[in-house]
Amino acid sequence: NTNLFSDIRVGSGSSSPESLTVVGNKMFFTANDGINGRELWVTDGTTVSLVKDIYPGATGSSPEELVASGGKLFFSADHPTFGEELWVSDGTEAGTTLVSDIYPGSSDSRIESMVSFTGGRVIFKARTADAGEELWIADNSTATLLKDIVPGMSSSDPQELYKIPGKRLVYFSAFTLEHGRELWRTDGTAAGTVFVSDLYLGEDYSAPRDFHYRKRKLYFSALDKEKGRELFSVRVN
Repeated sequence: NTNLFSDIRVGSGSSSPESLTVVGNKMFFTANDGINGRELWVTDGTTVSLVKDIYPGATGSSPEELVASGGKLFFSADHPTFGEELWVSDGTEAGTTLVSDIYPGSSDSRIESMVSFTGGRVIFKARTADAGEELWIADNSTATLLKDIVPGMSSSDPQELYKIPGKRLVYFSAFTLEHGRELWRTDGTAAGTVFVSDLYLGEDYSAPRDFHYRKRKLYFSALDKEKGRELFSVRVN
């Protein structure tokens, strides 16, 4: 049978649940109950509850980028003091905390493309005044700039982050003046964050995307100077 599980926003209004994410025996999601704005909610399959009113009042913290790692949920959320930053939750109010104010003050770090990584960590793109938009890594208490690929305030703008199943590797696209937007990978260390291949030589770039791993190869879509956008692969060791 198909039944209404919970009328979070009581009455005819919609709570519009989004970003359903399973962590252990719990499922997290975002919803708007009409009182607290869009916030983080959780269910154990029996009851449904608001995890925490991160942005007090009706505004809502608008959690995004929900990712399970190490038995906890990582996500970005807005806050009147910290702006949009990285948070972590174990499903309880007390256990839902700010990981780091990456862009200090009320400015937003603009976390995007977050993926789970080994050791209960996550890798993602974030913005700061000093480094621009670059690659970051975090556990449940600390966030660290993984590598300033384009040194200084300019950005490499990492996108399309993809964790290789069963391996300590994340592939992504990044932009540099030398190569344009091309294929990179990281093993979670600065030294292991490296350029992979310049598929589109010259001033233009291949803009790799839509990654999928199968049988020791990473497949993806990329632009070729002569063939246009086609299917490419690279062996993953």
